[in-house]
Amino acid sequence: MSLKRAIDFKNSYILALRKRLVLIKKDYALKNEYEKNEIEIITFQTLSIIGHATRFIQEKKSELNIELNQFYSDLEEMDKEYDILIELAKRKQSDNITLKHVLYHTNWKYIEDNIDEKIKLFKNLKEILS
Repeated sequence: MSLKRAIDFKNSYILALRKRLVLIKKDYALKNEYEKNEIEIITFQTLSIIGHATRFIQEKKSELNIELNQFYSDLEEMDKEYDILIELAKRKQSDNITLKHVLYHTNWKYIEDNIDEKIKLFKNLKEILS
């Protein structure tokens, strides 16, 4: 599950839990002591779950920000160096079997249509050439 979907899922879960807290108090005055006690227990449990889910969301948002910053950094670097790096890799592939293998097995149409895969290829070639 992607970070964004995990965050959205937990947000929906928290909304349902908050709705539970409202609905559980319906007709509270008509409840007997046992039912009121169970409502209090469920309320405490629900609030604890909400707290954990909220912390989870904060952690995942932080991870998402880190990933986005890294993505934009990689994208900026790739925009500047991609063409030069590809040309260098093509020139050196006859001397480096790993480069030859990577370049030969690359689906260039897929790479051009998928920015994440293009960045992966860029980083992979950069590592091989270093």
